[in-house]
Amino acid sequence: MRVESIVTRLGHSWRMGFKRLAPQWLQRFTRAAVRAGLDVRGSAKRFLRRSGPAGKRAELAIGDEGAARRYVLSEDLFSLLNPHQLDALRLCLAHQPLDFVLVSFGLCGPPLVKHATALSGACHLVFARQHADVFLRGGAPAHPLRGRLARLLPAPEVELETRSIETLWPHLRARASWDEIVLRPDGGAAAPQGSGPGPASVPSPGLRTLDLDDRCHRPESGKPVVFVLPVFLAVGGVERNTIEIMRRLQARYDFVVVNMVGLTEAQGSLHYRVTDLAIGVFDLSELAPLELYLTLLADLNAAYRPSLVWICNGFPWQCDHAQDIRGIFRDVPIVDQEVYDTRLGWIERYHEPGMQSYDHFIAITDKVRRKMVGDLGMDGERVSLIYSAVDTAGFDALAFSDDERSRTRAELGFGADAVVLTWLGRYHPQKRPLLFVELATRVAQRHPELRFLMVGDGPLRGEVAVAVEKAAGANLRLSGYVSQTAPVWSISGGYVITSEYEGLPIAMIEALCMGVPIFAADVGDIGLFVERYRAGIVFPAGASLKEIERAFDDWLERRGEYQANARAAAPAVREFFDSEAIAEQYQRCFGGLIAVRGQVVAGADGAGQP
Repeated sequence: MRVESIVTRLGHSWRMGFKRLAPQWLQRFTRAAVRAGLDVRGSAKRFLRRSGPAGKRAELAIGDEGAARRYVLSEDLFSLLNPHQLDALRLCLAHQPLDFVLVSFGLCGPPLVKHATALSGACHLVFARQHADVFLRGGAPAHPLRGRLARLLPAPEVELETRSIETLWPHLRARASWDEIVLRPDGGAAAPQGSGPGPASVPSPGLRTLDLDDRCHRPESGKPVVFVLPVFLAVGGVERNTIEIMRRLQARYDFVVVNMVGLTEAQGSLHYRVTDLAIGVFDLSELAPLELYLTLLADLNAAYRPSLVWICNGFPWQCDHAQDIRGIFRDVPIVDQEVYDTRLGWIERYHEPGMQSYDHFIAITDKVRRKMVGDLGMDGERVSLIYSAVDTAGFDALAFSDDERSRTRAELGFGADAVVLTWLGRYHPQKRPLLFVELATRVAQRHPELRFLMVGDGPLRGEVAVAVEKAAGANLRLSGYVSQTAPVWSISGGYVITSEYEGLPIAMIEALCMGVPIFAADVGDIGLFVERYRAGIVFPAGASLKEIERAFDDWLERRGEYQANARAAAPAVREFFDSEAIAEQYQRCFGGLIAVRGQVVAGADGAGQP
């Protein structure tokens, strides 16, 4: 579970005080929550009152059919936006009395925006028609106009540049966050500027009305609609698994993706992979303040009438409002897949009735399932063990020729005979990349023939780069994020995992598919599969650096044996974790819950009775 952006956007600690709770406490109270949670469905609220300043402003706007509710955008901007992005803007403006929305096509945040180089600043705005003189011809507003920034991804395939909001429009001011940008009544000449001619020298762009009533609705495909709640679409294992399952089940379901947390540039984005897999993609953090999330979820529920909700990952707000979410999706099965570790993370919220009110739970490791069923007393029928999925077709070491390996080695700066030991993941405290740098530095003193490769990106990228530079004699090379990992595994003589906690890393599954031996911390189900395939060594997660170094020496001495075992096991690994087989397990889970729900509805309506 990754929550670094929560620190940035919501001010929560990424650990959420996880270490405060003892297993005995969890066991005692979760057993009670399991019983209490089953009663939540019947008492959950159906009507959600908006709260806070934004909620009060929204209350005033709802039902208003005046000029302030008529929004327009340039034909140029309309042509750059995909249908998902247009629906997202409609959802945003339907629930807030905004005067304008400033569209950005990148992950930079205020005061920076990413805009199309060929378009003027005015062509990046969706605004109330009554303010056309202000936004198109540089007039001065009679009073401050309130708007927000919406970062809409994926970016269109046009030339983009990063500019500050105030260079686009000198009178725009971003406040503490992108939830509120204000245009001040500071005299004329306030029109937005771009790299092209200004508004005074060209005619006003053609305008297109953004009809708020022409909004998302359940498609006529006849397929069940599944809401997917992955928190965000960062570049990571949880998201990659989610996308792969969606790809495999796209013929059976219509997916609507609803993200809750804003991304940072260091996290990257996988929106480009979801666009064609979903019938709707909504990044709530780009559309409204947190206090309106429940309202937006209720709107989406009414529009699409989903048959199932799949929560792929969590963050504090979701847990805090689990009972409200249950109320919105009162008659819809909810599948919860938030737990990725048995000690840290969302497992520590499972004592709460709202969490236990969900219909079914997916455990992504055997340890998680045993924690839920054994320690926490959850009904085993409500918990499915489903491992992460990999599209194994591209992860066969025999498919890579010597020439391809040589090119990859050359691109990464390694010689033909070098033994390359790889660390691959997010540069994040959970993954402990700095521990790998320390280990590599020590090992290199005794084994100068080894080469160490680090692949990835993340919030610790800068610190890792400094540490690698200081470890000049450690033969360490730093690479950025790569979208295709198979070439990296094709030249790797080992995969080193230093994580503080894990479920079962997709990168490790990929490495085993390619016959790469493993040296890893014994977290999640890593040890289970390393032992099953006799493909390496694990060390205790709490081991000291000296203890890890001794274990590494043992692994290094037998690396050839572990590599031979890994290569022999690779076909079995590919068969076990293949995304087609894993997707069928999801299908049995989803299909069974939807079928039961259909029987309940039919019974309630008196239909289908003999």
